[in-house]
Amino acid sequence: VGVEDAFKYCTALNRLTSDPERRVRVGDLTLIFWADAPTPFESDFLGIVSDQPEDDEAVTHARATLKALRKGQAISNINPQTTFHILGISPNAARLSIRLWISDSIGVLSARLAQHLDDLHLEDSPEGCSLSIRRLVLETAPPKSGWADEERISPVLAGEVLRAILTGRPYPRALLSAVISRCRVEGLAISDDGASRHRKDWRHAQHRRCAIIKACLTREARATGRKLEIPVSLNESHANQAYQLGRLFAAIERAQESALGHDLNSTVKDRYFGAACATPASVFPRLIRMHQHHAAKLDGGIRVNNEKLMQSICDHIQSFPPHLGLEEQGLFTLGYYHQRQDFFRKPAEAAAAIAD
Repeated sequence: VGVEDAFKYCTALNRLTSDPERRVRVGDLTLIFWADAPTPFESDFLGIVSDQPEDDEAVTHARATLKALRKGQAISNINPQTTFHILGISPNAARLSIRLWISDSIGVLSARLAQHLDDLHLEDSPEGCSLSIRRLVLETAPPKSGWADEERISPVLAGEVLRAILTGRPYPRALLSAVISRCRVEGLAISDDGASRHRKDWRHAQHRRCAIIKACLTREARATGRKLEIPVSLNESHANQAYQLGRLFAAIERAQESALGHDLNSTVKDRYFGAACATPASVFPRLIRMHQHHAAKLDGGIRVNNEKLMQSICDHIQSFPPHLGLEEQGLFTLGYYHQRQDFFRKPAEAAAAIAD
């Protein structure tokens, strides 16, 4: 590279990296973006990849723009034929490594981003929850002082996730594996009393992780042409046994909470979630025996409702498999999450009905 050319690209790169409206960091990966002509799409792209919550006005506007462009609708001041460039770089010793380079029309990239958001969609998103690309990749990292440790993010994985989103290809298998691993270690980071041993943002973390799992499974099934139903909320009649096992685990946990309360040193979830997710046959017989003990302590109406729920779930389960593969572990986690969300939703619906 000549001296003049090196000066030009270094000057351009320095200008772009110093502009917060054209730069986002994901761990060690720095994402830089620009268009061939002035366009408000740059702000919309920033709204999707930055850390703004889903209910933020900028994110809502960006989502609407993407959906409109995907349908071929005209948007003021946005030419879908304008070329948009995205560069991902990370430090490597004394140099920079290019992790990602995407250059395509705004129309094409909008359709791919809109598909990504559709694949992520789950009902009952917590208020203020962000599904930004940065936040999604952060869910692969272990916790540090109550938050995901950004220093532990792999720049290679971050680049591969971004490439999958912006090209429409399946998400890297490592993303699904890493998120399920965090779920098994942390039990989805869930805590009913508003605290967690692992994450201070536990409610947002659990929603993001399940959204990632759903997106990975949905896109993989689409790419391979397989029929695999990935529900956005509770599906009591779902045919997949792993999904029903996740629901069963949630019902067993709920019975323990109702019988013994929440102030326990360790719960069913703390002790058995990881094993139940990966090797159901090794723990579910023990969990069933524990459940019988807890169910005996429940009040009449609660006990009857729990027994009905347990029976309806068990009607879909033929046996406890010795091992669940990665995809099935994902469905187990979704079944658990959906059933837990349904537990929380019903009291809220009852309270709303009384208020009306």
